[in-house]
Amino acid sequence: DDGDTHIFLRFSPLIGGPAFLPLHVELIFAIEGANTSEQRQLKQNMDAICIRTTNNLSSTSILKECVKLHRFDFLPKNPTDPSTLARLSTLRAVPGRVRHRIYERQIDEGSNNIQIDDDEKNSKSPDGKGITVLIPFGYFPHAKNDQNMAANNDSVATAMQFKEDYSDTLFKELQVLGGKNCLSFVLDLLSHVESSATGIQKVGLPYKFNME
Repeated sequence: DDGDTHIFLRFSPLIGGPAFLPLHVELIFAIEGANTSEQRQLKQNMDAICIRTTNNLSSTSILKECVKLHRFDFLPKNPTDPSTLARLSTLRAVPGRVRHRIYERQIDEGSNNIQIDDDEKNSKSPDGKGITVLIPFGYFPHAKNDQNMAANNDSVATAMQFKEDYSDTLFKELQVLGGKNCLSFVLDLLSHVESSATGIQKVGLPYKFNME
């Protein structure tokens, strides 16, 4: 049995951009394992913003207590192409794509690391180096009754359906200003999940800060 589904905003450097500027943002659904001590540790860190000097997601301490991560973001189709940078810097639109990446912990091998899925292994744009910021937003509680079970399971399914419904329409093009970009995608997806899957418990303010 899995535990709660936690939602994080993660800021990281743009692909091919300066490592010290975490300008790209994605939405992460982190599903905790059934181990109660791991669940307790994760909840203790849920009110903390995690700032890291490395872009290695799999070694993030907060995420080590999770058995699966679903990552959603919006980026240019060809982020390292010089023409893409030229168009974006002059506030013109470029072809965009919505990504859904899945990481799973290899429990059967006794590992605490989150392992990347096959699609990401073959990706031309895996996580690189640079400063990253992980901000907790809230969580869907583990099923204590049928209603909570539906909300917990539906949050990821809702995000996946959002990607399928809008990838080729609303998020067909990316534009820094005056159009859809990575931040507007995350905010739209977050709003859609909030309105479609009830039961989210939001993180209270103020946040603490953790440096790794």
